Amino acid sequence: MSTAPEEQRLVEAFLAGRSEAERRALVQRLAPPPPPPVAEDVVRAVRTRAALSGAVAPRDLVRGMPADEAERVLDVVAIDFDRALVGGDWRWTMRSGPREQTLVRLAAEGAVAAALAEVASVPTDEAGRTLRELAAVGGNGARSLFRTFAREKRDDRAVLQALTWVAPLGGRQGYLAEARRRAGLMAVRDSYATLLDMGVHGRDRELEVLRQFVAAPVDRAGPVPVLPVTGVGGAGKSTLLAALVEPHLDRQLDGESDDGGPVVVVIDFDRVVFRVNAELELSFEVTRQLGWAAPIAAADFSALRHQAREERRQVRTDLAVESVETDVRTATGFEAEARVLVDLHDLGRRTVVLVLDTFEEWQRDRPLSDVRRGRWNDPERHIQEWIWRLRHEMGLAGLRVVVSGRAPVSTMDDLVVVPPLELGELDASAAVRVITAFGVDREAAEALAGAVGGNPLALRVAARFYRKLSRAERRRFVATAHEPHPGLEHELRAAVLYDRFLSHIRDDRVRRLAHPGLVLRRVTPELVRHVLAPHCALGLAEGEEHRLVELLGDEVWLVGASADGLRHHPEVRRAVLRMMSGDPAHADRVRAVHRAAAEWYRSGRDPVLGEDAARAEALYHLLMLEDGRRSVVPVVGGDRPPAGVADFHPRVAAQLRALRGDDLGDEEALELPAEVWNRWVAGHGVRLLADGAAEHAVRLFEERLRRRGDVVEPEWLARACCDAARWRHYWPAVRRVGGGARVDRYALINALASHDPADLVSFDRGAVGESFLENGGGFLVLLRGRVPGVGVGKRDLYPVDELRRALVRVAAGESCALHGLSGLFRPDPEWLRGWSALVGGPASGEGRGLAEEIAAVPPWSLRSDELLGEWSARFARTWPRAVVSPERVTPDLVPVLRGDNPELRPAVRLAAGAVADRLGVRAVAEVAGEVLPVPPRDFHPDALSAAVERAVVVQVVEYVDRSGVLGPFLAGLHARCPESGLVRDVREAFEAWDRAHEVLLSRLTG
Repeated sequence: MSTAPEEQRLVEAFLAGRSEAERRALVQRLAPPPPPPVAEDVVRAVRTRAALSGAVAPRDLVRGMPADEAERVLDVVAIDFDRALVGGDWRWTMRSGPREQTLVRLAAEGAVAAALAEVASVPTDEAGRTLRELAAVGGNGARSLFRTFAREKRDDRAVLQALTWVAPLGGRQGYLAEARRRAGLMAVRDSYATLLDMGVHGRDRELEVLRQFVAAPVDRAGPVPVLPVTGVGGAGKSTLLAALVEPHLDRQLDGESDDGGPVVVVIDFDRVVFRVNAELELSFEVTRQLGWAAPIAAADFSALRHQAREERRQVRTDLAVESVETDVRTATGFEAEARVLVDLHDLGRRTVVLVLDTFEEWQRDRPLSDVRRGRWNDPERHIQEWIWRLRHEMGLAGLRVVVSGRAPVSTMDDLVVVPPLELGELDASAAVRVITAFGVDREAAEALAGAVGGNPLALRVAARFYRKLSRAERRRFVATAHEPHPGLEHELRAAVLYDRFLSHIRDDRVRRLAHPGLVLRRVTPELVRHVLAPHCALGLAEGEEHRLVELLGDEVWLVGASADGLRHHPEVRRAVLRMMSGDPAHADRVRAVHRAAAEWYRSGRDPVLGEDAARAEALYHLLMLEDGRRSVVPVVGGDRPPAGVADFHPRVAAQLRALRGDDLGDEEALELPAEVWNRWVAGHGVRLLADGAAEHAVRLFEERLRRRGDVVEPEWLARACCDAARWRHYWPAVRRVGGGARVDRYALINALASHDPADLVSFDRGAVGESFLENGGGFLVLLRGRVPGVGVGKRDLYPVDELRRALVRVAAGESCALHGLSGLFRPDPEWLRGWSALVGGPASGEGRGLAEEIAAVPPWSLRSDELLGEWSARFARTWPRAVVSPERVTPDLVPVLRGDNPELRPAVRLAAGAVADRLGVRAVAEVAGEVLPVPPRDFHPDALSAAVERAVVVQVVEYVDRSGVLGPFLAGLHARCPESGLVRDVREAFEAWDRAHEVLLSRLTG
């Protein structure tokens, strides 16, 4: 037989003497013929089947076709599908775009009924079957079909998906909205339903108190009633709330929410993350759930939320900083607009029960325990103010609140906190009922309850453990059961209890797998063989590790099955792990297992985990070997720090939390290694500034500098000193750190406001170089009396930077075009007239009389959010683009270019807050009313409440500054409170900043 190379040589010799045309013809004759093209009608038929199905096996899409044709058709249409492997078989689901195109075609051709008949035998999932039912009945018949779905308790998610798919056929939008309503309610209901599977035991009195609180008549003229539900972890707070809200949610699901009964709104801070200072998102959620209870209002509320999001997005365009002012103004404006809908749909007369679950997640998030709570950094008070606004701004006159958490709730004006409902341990009888609900006999339940105590969570763990014992072990356990010493703290009691559980594992080798096997987070046969066996004296025969893992899997109180092996239950593992780690008899073995586990995962031999998951497990075990005395950065390397750190040494946990960007207590942060400290404080300071804790950020930095001196200047330091009115602290700290300051606008304000010539010298020394000028430093150089000699780049933090850039251009004799002008609007008719003269008449008829219109506005008639929102938008539409030319900048018009002072507003808020503390927030509003060109309605002293003092101060200061009267306002505050050193310092700082602007403006025209 000739070999392949020989055959190739003969072919090449044959072709060598042929012409190019002959060679091409021969190749074409030898090439296989191309497959016939797939007929378009066949492709259309497959797409039709898919469009009227949910997830479907691809073979069913091409049923009845020859195999070769079926394969070609699937190749053509594959791009139209999402694919998933389910139970070893592929399922294809048509994507939204191709599905919509196909259904629109079927509807236009009147071919829906025929297509449904053809696809009826094609198997699909529940969403697909529901889609076919909805498509078959048409828009008019969908209502009765929808009721059938509700009676059958059809999966609401499947119905929602089917309605979304069938929408292109038309006539079903109302049912889609109803499906979304039900899906939202079911998501809330399902999140609590599992808590009630074993019943509610021993809480009858507490549940009755809650029900009476909900049913009690509301004094709509009185304060908002608040009922706190408190208790330690595992006490059953969420279970109690589940029993309270479930019947109300069921009533709303059944369409009985218009019967005048209470409307329940549930917000669980453990399931949904909300940002402090952004209570607007909470108001969004309230209106969403109000729409579930009153479906006729849902579309209106949805449109309002969309409008608010758009306004917030436009305001923040091109801004590099987040603004508490924008958050507060948008939130209060949204709530005022929502009131119109609340009144329209008669929701103001309904009892609305707001349930805030896991409230400690909000309480402990910020501020830190080390940060002194105040007006600007107290998230609990932010929530209380928000509750007040729900009643008085959104118009929910029937509002009452249930707050569940581990910490008590403080009181405030216009909220009445009734005596808290404290959930202690269950009494003996109720504890026994919890255990018997798991199928444990009464005698054993009494013994278990005596050993465990009355914490519901511990009782459930004990019941699961007991059920896995043999009869003999159960008798022995009951005979020896006794309650741990009551003086032991809770976690130690749990550890002792779980240690007793471990002793009842029958197989000695399985018991050794569990202890010290609890060092591992997961257990597989491979880990048993290669990691645990050498250190647990298991002496395994070939393949015996598989049997041991099976036996360990029977201990369901200890482990649970997962896709990557057995996983220890965290609450059990953590308690015993701490006990083992502190025991010298186990310490060396524990460390050896950690080292072996790290080597195993780094070897790449784990048959289940992918590379990233194996790296994460290796990192976990390496970190368990650290004590935190050195930086863990080399250990972590480029990996992401673990999400959970409770297992690690406290010093290691602190470093990991720091690398992850979490909040730390002051003392643990101050003890971080320098490398970790500088990385952590760079982000932590920004968060403190966002939460109104600038003073704490400065103090924390100064304390680290005093203790160790191993710091670099964080980018936020200059701003923090400015926000906290600690201008005199910045430059001395920078000079001590060395290495050159981060010269920026805040550095200049600190130098001007400190009144120390050395600080200005330091600033001038740093304010050089093209890079500084290109990043917006040209305006700062201009303030210092020098005209920049290079172009000025754009790096806006605030809208006023547009005007500042124009000043630099005008000083250089150049014109400057301005864009995005809504943030420059000043609610002052005189300023508007000057602006029109400076940049030219308005570009649209809408704005020709803007100055006259605002001059005609009666005092106290419009809200501040309207003036800085809708009127600012009108201003931007009137002048979508404006050009400032040097020849137009005359002495009488140059003040138009002054702009506002956003960098100083945080310090001004501190001064206004100090006056409010001494004289009340009305005094602040009265001063504002005396100096404002257009005083808004929400600042009228008679309309204010101390309950929303923080929001009022934020809005007053912003509106005053945007109106161009910050100087007279600060003078008025100082006159009201001459004894306040803070008010004096802030006034003097502003005057120094303002004088620099006056000198600059005078030079432009002089």
